[in-house]
Order: sequence, then structure tokens, then C-alpha cells
Amino acid sequence: MSDDIGRQDSNIMNKQKYDSVRVGIIGCGDVCDQYIRNIKTFDFIEIKSASDINTERAEETAKKHSLKAVLPEDLLSDPQIELIVNLTPPAAHRLSLIHI
Repeated sequence: MSDDIGRQDSNIMNKQKYDSVRVGIIGCGDVCDQYIRNIKTFDFIEIKSASDINTERAEETAKKHSLKAVLPEDLLSDPQIELIVNLTPPAAHRLSLIHI
């Protein structure tokens, strides 16, 4: 019986109606694809753009996931983006978000 409750709780986020949250990804390295696939399982999250200091990597990720590739400074200053998922290496977190 407790297993049924756990399964029900894990699906609550997708069953409730939420306004869409517009998200940008910064850092298109090794973990990026898995994060994007997992984020897309939530109906109320809309990933809009992918960004990386390596523009080829950002363009590759954007194409693979039907996103817009943008420069990091453009992502950070985009008023339409409500949430940034920072997938840069931990040592680069501060530098990647210094413009916020």
C-alpha cells in the first residue's frame, strides 16, 4: 500500500495544472542531454534556449532538442527566461552567472 502512495506522490507535479515556466540551459556539456530529457517530462516547464561558451556545442544541443542556441550573455539578459538551469562545471558557476 505504501508503494501506491509513493507512485501517486511522484505523479502529482504532472497532474496539477501550472502556468508554463520558461527555462534556459547554460552549459551544454556531458550531463546536458539527460537533464533536458528529464526536464521535458514536466508539462509545465518549457525549455526555450541552450547556451554555452562553446557556441558549436550550444548549437548542437539546440538542434538536437529543438531549442534556440544563444550566447550566455543573451540568455542571462533575456526577460522571457524565468529560470536558468546552470549545468556548467561547479568551478564555473560563479563566472557563468556574474551578470545576473
